[in-house]
Amino acid sequence: MQRQASSVDVVHSSPIIGHALVDALHAVGMTTGMLLYSWTDLVTRLDGISPYVVVDAYLDDHVPLSLKVRAITQLSSCAVVLGNIHQQSAADRAYDEGAADWIEPRDSLDDAVRRIAAVLNGARRRVREHPPNAHLTDREIQILCLYASRRSISARTLGRYLGITEQTVHTHLKSGRAKYRKANVAVSNRHSLAEALVADGYLIGPEAWQAEHRW
Repeated sequence: MQRQASSVDVVHSSPIIGHALVDALHAVGMTTGMLLYSWTDLVTRLDGISPYVVVDAYLDDHVPLSLKVRAITQLSSCAVVLGNIHQQSAADRAYDEGAADWIEPRDSLDDAVRRIAAVLNGARRRVREHPPNAHLTDREIQILCLYASRRSISARTLGRYLGITEQTVHTHLKSGRAKYRKANVAVSNRHSLAEALVADGYLIGPEAWQAEHRW
């Protein structure tokens, strides 16, 4: 599917917010592409992804926000994150993975549209880099974050969920933990692993989810 160079996709779990944003973008003459309500919806339509993607910071699924931003960037699209910042490390990581801006919905809809328009015109939020303690691969981010998340998924269940073997899950857990240990960061149990991932911004911690009233 051919997309205009300035087209914007919106991926948000709330149809109300998604439609309101699309309508506001249209009202100022901006072109939108897909309006989707889950990351899975976007993944199944990657051949039609727009050059710009506004993504909900709190899509509650099997892909951490940091990895979503990385994936969008690797597809040569530009990510704009929409969500309240309850955890600064998550915002820092999003910027370092390629996000052009992080817009908090407590700001007005008009301001959100203005900032999205600025991104389309080449604006990028200038922030200092925040190198993580451990540089994780895509699969390591996904598996370590799911394993250390509030759901406490077992390696066996995680393997079934992702369609890989339990041994493969353990292999990625081992390699990811080794990177943290090399950086002198303790990750001997789920709690300490979660703390390390939150500190690096790979994982959004439970306090942020609670603040969003998402669980």
